[in-house]
Amino acid sequence: MEKPANWTEMNRAQFTDQMELLKNDQTVQYFDQLHASDWKQFIYMGKEESWYPFDSTKKLTASTFPILLIIGEGNLDELIGLKEWKSKNSNAHIAVIPFAGHLVQTDQAQLYSQILESFLKQFPFIGELKPNTKTEAER
Repeated sequence: MEKPANWTEMNRAQFTDQMELLKNDQTVQYFDQLHASDWKQFIYMGKEESWYPFDSTKKLTASTFPILLIIGEGNLDELIGLKEWKSKNSNAHIAVIPFAGHLVQTDQAQLYSQILESFLKQFPFIGELKPNTKTEAER
């Protein structure tokens, strides 16, 4: 994905909004329940505009293997990004899940699982991979 021309302004605005959320105890308690890890670290990380891996995601658009991108319809910026992905990589499979936001796997768990299972069934070789299998180069 290409870095938007207005990334600095977008990132600054998002970081400012997220820092305001941290001032609300009820919001912090909600996210503490939702996430088992220290979710606040991701907000602090967002202060640096270099936090997003634009170079890595740009490289993925050239991949030759199937990629499933699942997002909730509530992520407007990501919906725009998906159009770019699909236009640059015919191996990208897109799923936009209704009535879901950033935590799509939680917001619509059953639908998320069905989409993921359906995608994986198209590629039976994936199930044949065994964890901790050494490649020729590693032997």
